[in-house]
Amino acid sequence: AVVSTQSTGVQEKFEELVAERNQRLEERRREKEEATKFGEVQESDGEESEEEPEIELKDVTISDEEEDEEEDDLGDDEEETEEEAVDRIRGEISDRYDSDMQVVSTLTNTLEDLNIPRITIDASRKPKVVGYSLTQQLRSITELRESLFSQCLAVKARQANDMLARGYKQSSRFGRWDPVLLEEGKAIQPYQAPGQLTYPVVYRAHIYFMSSLENRQKFMDNPLHYLRLPSPPPNVPVKLAIVGPPKSGKTMLARRLERDHGI
Repeated sequence: AVVSTQSTGVQEKFEELVAERNQRLEERRREKEEATKFGEVQESDGEESEEEPEIELKDVTISDEEEDEEEDDLGDDEEETEEEAVDRIRGEISDRYDSDMQVVSTLTNTLEDLNIPRITIDASRKPKVVGYSLTQQLRSITELRESLFSQCLAVKARQANDMLARGYKQSSRFGRWDPVLLEEGKAIQPYQAPGQLTYPVVYRAHIYFMSSLENRQKFMDNPLHYLRLPSPPPNVPVKLAIVGPPKSGKTMLARRLERDHGI
């Protein structure tokens, strides 16, 4: 289609040049007739030839070589096999990947220099799993934003007692109450027996005692939220009287309450 369009344009140009040539020949013939009529013909007119030089169409025609080259180019494009196309696309993707990874590496180094944390997510899993993982890792920035710059230190119970005894740290206004349980409405103070496990947390100048690892993690994620809670009620001893017929399990229930709640 390209070659036929170009050939049509060349033909039109050629016809225009032929028309101009015929017009010039006609004008020159008329001038000669007028000059002969008045006897003003010059000697040089005899030397001139009525034949015009042939029109060269170098600028307006397409040579056979150029047409062959265009056909060869079109033929080369059509001759690309499927394997060659796959290899070419893979090469382009590989180059693009290397370029992007270089940009990511430069950006990562810049973030490390500025002490900005980096979050890595495995995007090869299902979109739902990726979204959940991203939400959990960004939870400290979105939901727990108020405690973004708060740092807590988890210590053992013996270390916490030593720091309290030596005066390095002070007991919080919650005492031995678990702030997480207090928020949930637990009215009974957790039992602090010698064999009972506790999970202390150091935050600033105070020590807070948690009853489980889960509660300790909740407190460490957002300590400012629990510090806004009201102070716990006064520590009033709880006494219970278990009444029932013989062999109904009164002793077993009493020992269970003593073991779990120190009552």
